[in-house]
Amino acid sequence: MRMKVLNVGLWICCVAMGIVIVVALANPNFRMGKGSTIILAGPGETVEIGIEIARTPRERERGLMERAALPEDHGMLFVFSEGASIQQFWMKNTLIPLDILFFTADGSLVSTTTMTPCKADPCPLYPSRAPAAYALEVPAGFVARHGIDRGWRLTIPEGGF
Repeated sequence: MRMKVLNVGLWICCVAMGIVIVVALANPNFRMGKGSTIILAGPGETVEIGIEIARTPRERERGLMERAALPEDHGMLFVFSEGASIQQFWMKNTLIPLDILFFTADGSLVSTTTMTPCKADPCPLYPSRAPAAYALEVPAGFVARHGIDRGWRLTIPEGGF
């Protein structure tokens, strides 16, 4: 009888641990680093965006692949700690259209473009127009909706991301 109780207890623990793992893996912040908020500021307007941060090469490579949706005013910030250079993105296995905004190390807007999903090679590349230290992916239409253009800035916290 005692052995049966131990087996049932072990089974319950295994099921509970499995549920915790599934929930953690389904949470994008678990995969991509701690979630945060950033501010984009332009002439007469500021926009607060909930972000996931992709800092490592593996996180940046994965990006928003396989995501079925991205809420409005949410995105993924790619941090290039190696320094500013021309950054290139592609949309392989990305299911939703995205706007991408490139910024210098001091937060000045470099360029924006709209990227479309791509399921098969070769996928088009979307480069920054000048060296960039940050890239922000947001749902397509975000740039037009907020009128983002020259003069907009990404607020960078003291000490960086």
